[in-house]
Amino acid sequence: MKKFTFLWCFLLGFTTLINAQHLTTMEELELLEQSRSLINHNNESPDIGELLNRQVPHGDQVSNLQAIYTQEESRFLNSHFKSQNRDVMADIIPTAGATETFTPDVGDFFFDPGGPGGGPDGSPGNYPNCGCVTNTTLAGVTELEFIDYEVFGNFDWLRIYDGADNSGIVLFDNSSTGANNGVNTLAAFLAANGGSGVFTSTSGDFFFEFNATAVVNRLGWEVEILATGGGGGGGGGCTTGDFASRPAFEAAFSGTLNMEDFAGPTGIAGCDGPINSSGNSCYAPGAILDGISVTTSTPAEPDPMVFVQAGSFGNTVDVVGANQFASFTVIEFPDGDIDAFGFDLISLTTGGNVDIRIFGTSGLLDTFTLDATSQVFFGYIASEVIDRVEIEDLTTANAELIGMLAFGSCGGGGGGGTCDSVVYDATGLPSDIDPGGTSTADCVGAPNLYPVTVSGSGTIGTDAELEDVTINITHTWSGDLEISLISPSGTELLMWDNVGGSGDNFTNTQFQDGGISSAGSTAPHTAVYVPVGGTFAATFDGEDINGDWQLKICDTAGGDTGTLDSFSITFCTETPSNNWECADATVLSCGDVVAGTTAGATNSGGNTSPDVFFSYTGNGDAEIVTISLCDGGTTYDSFLRVYESCADLSTGAAIASNDDFCGLQSELTFDSDGTTTYIIMVEGFGSASGDYSLEITCELPPPPPACGGIFTDTGGPSGDYSNGEDEVWTINPDNADDFVTVIFTEFDVE
Repeated sequence: MKKFTFLWCFLLGFTTLINAQHLTTMEELELLEQSRSLINHNNESPDIGELLNRQVPHGDQVSNLQAIYTQEESRFLNSHFKSQNRDVMADIIPTAGATETFTPDVGDFFFDPGGPGGGPDGSPGNYPNCGCVTNTTLAGVTELEFIDYEVFGNFDWLRIYDGADNSGIVLFDNSSTGANNGVNTLAAFLAANGGSGVFTSTSGDFFFEFNATAVVNRLGWEVEILATGGGGGGGGGCTTGDFASRPAFEAAFSGTLNMEDFAGPTGIAGCDGPINSSGNSCYAPGAILDGISVTTSTPAEPDPMVFVQAGSFGNTVDVVGANQFASFTVIEFPDGDIDAFGFDLISLTTGGNVDIRIFGTSGLLDTFTLDATSQVFFGYIASEVIDRVEIEDLTTANAELIGMLAFGSCGGGGGGGTCDSVVYDATGLPSDIDPGGTSTADCVGAPNLYPVTVSGSGTIGTDAELEDVTINITHTWSGDLEISLISPSGTELLMWDNVGGSGDNFTNTQFQDGGISSAGSTAPHTAVYVPVGGTFAATFDGEDINGDWQLKICDTAGGDTGTLDSFSITFCTETPSNNWECADATVLSCGDVVAGTTAGATNSGGNTSPDVFFSYTGNGDAEIVTISLCDGGTTYDSFLRVYESCADLSTGAAIASNDDFCGLQSELTFDSDGTTTYIIMVEGFGSASGDYSLEITCELPPPPPACGGIFTDTGGPSGDYSNGEDEVWTINPDNADDFVTVIFTEFDVE
């Protein structure tokens, strides 16, 4: 009881000091000398009570801790609190002989039916001699790692499948007929898997089939969940989800990752502002990469941020975060083009669980809880742009510090795009299924086909994802039915295969990659199921979503009837988040002013510089359109071009172009016929790139000159015409047979 009573007193005392004042440098040095004089020099373990007591008087800022503990003492504290913070809820232990489905989180542990521990025959923690088969589905898991393993293969065996049931691809089988027969120990297991205990699922699920005889028992296994999310599209082929190891995160990412190591200061230092490229008292301007800002929930505090050098408190890398224990750390991605990040995380000083909240363009995306008593890794890849990440110890007794921050955009440029979900509903329902109690057992001669028209565009696996299919069916003996989905190109996927027996109806039944197995489902089948025949992503990969998708229902037995009451299919298609390609040009309207940068964009033609694209379509009337980079917001040697279509880029057939109209910046004017969509390219002279500010203005052309009138070039009576112009004036006489005489009073054309 003494230990727990003491800890409680420590927390109470700590809470009352949330608003404590900062120590001066001299006070910190005095405390450092006093604290080190108390160290036991006889190589005995530090007294945990004395260490906890020592922290209470010294405020709530991480930057004060260097004056309180030596490195040896901080390492002892980390070890102590890690042993106090094991989350037993993270242990998944299946029931021997049962068929169960679990949906783990990253960092959870999955054991054999005997639970943790184990060893030789009869040891505590061994799997039981049950004479049974245990079937376990780990739903939504994409990567796991065996930490320990021993299954006595002469009697018992383990099979692991890539899928939600034993119809998936076999990844491991040490049964007498399996490819891994004789693999009984961890060493043999690792050798059979190329020296690694890591397995990856392409389906988004794992299925464990374990046979335990009544003869012997052994340790079984301990498995850590490394990644979840079930695959899918975060633009550019990334695998979305969360990741507990940096290698798993990097393997799932497609593109270029930026890495900020936060190197710079030494020791432990308070910083007087956000940690970003603008600089603060810890970092010079430009020392931190662009595109990130690490700040705090209380930025107005004195020295709101802290730097902790590698090795100070059990951290192996330099880390930064909120200096006040009562505040929490925030990572912001201000450029709006990041959909993936990963970092090392540690909680100081007492350690424990930390909440990680991820916000995207649509709001809160996910919340995770990690034990960060010792340094851990966390990574995340989203299917939309990430706005910010909040990292908070809810006890307000610890600081949440991050290091080695990796961040990037799937596909390598400007983000993976946002994903817009659209639901398409079938019409003409309800509709009979085999009326009159008939059946279509062969499902060929007279299938029941129900179409839904998808008007959107996109290619599955590239810029579109089939998210789910939802049905409602009224039918007795639901087990009579086979249900398939057929794409516009004729590819067929079996989703349901005569499951449900005599139970009636399907109520809001949904099919989705990463769903649970339908095996053993009972009517009215209200869960989310993975299709029996495979995943949507794999089956329809590379197919256009546009056209008629058909639901195919076969009633394989006579005597029962029913109706399809509703059928919908949901597709998510990407909206490009940048205008680096002509096809993704940003639409302009007259009067718009748009700021941006060409830095980091691709080169699509013209000069060797990066370029971005805009488009403009008139309102049906002829106009004179001016595109200008001359308002002071363009900071580099720019170049403008206008094309009548994207196809003209390859031929270089620009209708207007300009280099230096106002100093090194550009401006041009062109005639719009009111209906053509014109393409505007913003690039640089040579290979130049940088920030720009573009303004578009429009005006009606002047009326044609009348007899006796005066007209000038586009520069006006006293100005010069612009480079790249191609102007035509038409003079129509009042009478068709009249002659027109034009007298030039001034002329200067080179």
